[in-house]
Amino acid sequence: GLAELLASYRPKYLALTDEMVALSRHSTMDAAFTDFQPEDWQRHMDLTTKLEKLQFERRELNARAISQLRAVLNEPQLAQLGPLPELRE
Repeated sequence: GLAELLASYRPKYLALTDEMVALSRHSTMDAAFTDFQPEDWQRHMDLTTKLEKLQFERRELNARAISQLRAVLNEPQLAQLGPLPELRE
């Protein structure tokens, strides 16, 4: 039901967001480009790849939650919510 969806969705969403924020804090792109070393570039690319993976996982989590909402709620309940977000690739 709806309570189960909320109970499972929220912690997962927050965990993914926390990971994304933590990765963003470790970005090496904050350094001046004059000090940017080749190993900094590799570290930046690794962080970017991890961040993209987390963003994908969060989009998938959102898509599943929206799908589950549509399955759990009836039409009048969905109408009360208003339009659900359109998910983009």
